[in-house]
Amino acid sequence: VTKLQVHKDKAWTTALSVPKKYDLLELRETSSIGLVADLNLPAGSYTQIRLSISEVSVIKNDGTASFAKLPSGDLTIVSIAPVDKGAISSLIFDFDLEKSLVITGSGKYIFLPTALQ
Repeated sequence: VTKLQVHKDKAWTTALSVPKKYDLLELRETSSIGLVADLNLPAGSYTQIRLSISEVSVIKNDGTASFAKLPSGDLTIVSIAPVDKGAISSLIFDFDLEKSLVITGSGKYIFLPTALQ
């Protein structure tokens, strides 16, 4: 994740631009949560959040690495809850990894994040 932006009042604001790496399998196996950001946002109704993702690595069982394509390069989540003044809010992204990584007929990987229901 290279950047986190929030959308409010018809405008995008960069809330974080410090790159961070996450091992989604490790987070799942350890039942952990990877903190993307700890932000102090002004109160208001935020309608979207966007994570800019520069690279999705796939490590195969034999230890070799490939890259998966994230079609837009961004992951945008719509319908964020409002942020109330003086309140603590949190947002958890939870993906179904088995459905999120697609292998094409030519053996290429595509990362299409699928939320858990």
